[in-house]
Amino acid sequence: MKTKFIYFTFLLFAFSTYINAQVLDNRAGFAYANLISKTKTSGKSISNDLKNVVGDPYLNKKFIPGKILFKDEKVKKHFLLRYNANKDLIEVEAEGGIIDNVLMSEKISCQIGKDVYEYTTYINAEERREVAGYIKILHKSENNVLFSKQKKTFYQEKISVDPLVPSYKAKYVASEKFYLLEKSDNTAYLLKKRKYFLNRINSSITKKEMKKFIKKERISFKKEQDLIRLIKHYNQIK
Repeated sequence: MKTKFIYFTFLLFAFSTYINAQVLDNRAGFAYANLISKTKTSGKSISNDLKNVVGDPYLNKKFIPGKILFKDEKVKKHFLLRYNANKDLIEVEAEGGIIDNVLMSEKISCQIGKDVYEYTTYINAEERREVAGYIKILHKSENNVLFSKQKKTFYQEKISVDPLVPSYKAKYVASEKFYLLEKSDNTAYLLKKRKYFLNRINSSITKKEMKKFIKKERISFKKEQDLIRLIKHYNQIK
């Protein structure tokens, strides 16, 4: 009788473990389905499209290991990711060379290599309008976020009949702009030159200190690491 009881208990435990595993698998499937937009695009067809084009639309042409985070919590699955800076999409390489996209949601962010991308909506002070898209996070603080907006613009092939006007092949041209996003009004301000940054500082004492810092540290407003140092110092003294 005791042997039967032990055997029955073992079967019950095994069945319970199987059910729990199935539930976890379903949850994982549900989570993946809610992170990815199925496009079923073939990587081979994309390669063919780029044969006669100079450059490509990607920040990293090859897919590299990355993470997808849902509400800042890492999804327990390995992903191969790349950022399409022309279409403003993060692509995922699935099985069989199929390429899908990460769903564009403010609840979902991605880490591609060491770079963190967040999908967000903010007011662009330069363009005076609300925009939405992926931003590359450079530095976060309680009051602001330093980020870069990367873009690759496509230009059609140009064949000139005028010998003085050059022709060129179809091409992708990269650009990058740096912004400081103020959380108080959700507005992003362009950090193109020193004056763009200093003109926004109301305190004369803080402005004077930042002028000294920029000069002493030889801050370049075109270099990522320089701007990170600038904003860190700014947040400490303001």
